[in-house]
Amino acid sequence: MTNCLPMKGIPMATQNEAQLEASLIASLIERGWDGVVVADEAALIANLKIQLEAHNKVTLSDAASKAQRGARVVARPGYYAPKPFDQTDGVARMLDAAELVMSGKERSDFPAALLAAPFRGVGGKSFVPVVMEIDGKGLAAGTQGPTLPVEIYAYAITSDGRIADFFGQTLGLDLAKTREPLEQRGLKFFGHLELPLGDYSLRMLVRNGKTGAHALSVTPIGVSQAAVVDPTDPEATLLPFVLRPFFPEPLAKWVVVRESPRGSLRDEPYPFLRVDQPYIPAARTSISVGAEAEVSIVGYDLPEGELKLQAKVSTFDGREVINGGDLTLKARESGGEEGREVIVAGFVPRGLAAGKYRLRVEVAGGEGASLVSADAPFEVP
Repeated sequence: MTNCLPMKGIPMATQNEAQLEASLIASLIERGWDGVVVADEAALIANLKIQLEAHNKVTLSDAASKAQRGARVVARPGYYAPKPFDQTDGVARMLDAAELVMSGKERSDFPAALLAAPFRGVGGKSFVPVVMEIDGKGLAAGTQGPTLPVEIYAYAITSDGRIADFFGQTLGLDLAKTREPLEQRGLKFFGHLELPLGDYSLRMLVRNGKTGAHALSVTPIGVSQAAVVDPTDPEATLLPFVLRPFFPEPLAKWVVVRESPRGSLRDEPYPFLRVDQPYIPAARTSISVGAEAEVSIVGYDLPEGELKLQAKVSTFDGREVINGGDLTLKARESGGEEGREVIVAGFVPRGLAAGKYRLRVEVAGGEGASLVSADAPFEVP
């Protein structure tokens, strides 16, 4: 598997429990499971007999399936060793993944980090690139055989628990070709979600399909009105806004895998560019005090003329750090589509102790109010 650029995704409307159940059934059928219509009690019992025979590799007599109502069921207590993860069936795996995702609690058997940002889309939805950064050595640990199956799930969940959009994909990595670069450089997966106006909990699960080792990353993301205004609508009022700052990394630093084409925005151009050259943004960034890190800031419908930038640094718990860093504008470039621009800047942390911080950028220009980005995490070693 070679480095390649990411592309698109499949939008989903918000779903109630019945719709989610229908989506699960459709997904299982796509994976090779058979759909069964159970019209009455007799059909239910007949299907149960078929499944018990297949699972236990036995043949049950007709009498065994015609027990009278009120029959007693006897269970034998004892310990039954759990099956190895790679021997569990598809339903059990999906239910386990759903339980992990819906818990909303970050946990990790290996290091992983998540990045997402709401770019302007069309049709009342924002195009939200999602980048998952995964420690390759930890992901592959304990995997026997020539192939590493990697299961990836991403869900955007509203404050009242509804699923606004999701995607799922299984990768089959050829370890004979990828183990060394995977363990040395790590895996970066690029996908996308399509989200309407609102605030979401973005949850991304990556799991080794053989060992069950997994990492769940959770991050909040807000989609503003400016990100869902349709630029193809001649009557729409396009509002200026800036995205969170990105710390660019060369594609060759990672084993990069893109999602399978999906969704109404599947043909959206690759969003991370500098002078027409693609890069992959870092989900985790380490910057030494006094060292300069390149920052890429994507903005829409920015004021003409000179722009002024200011760095706003805060601790991870939200306390502002006065004079926590300098931000210097280096260049202002076209962003590849009408109204989009890329501001290239240099950020230098100042006077920060070792620890985790957040960088927010304020962009001022013209006579309008300043534009403030969302936060980007970074670490001082």
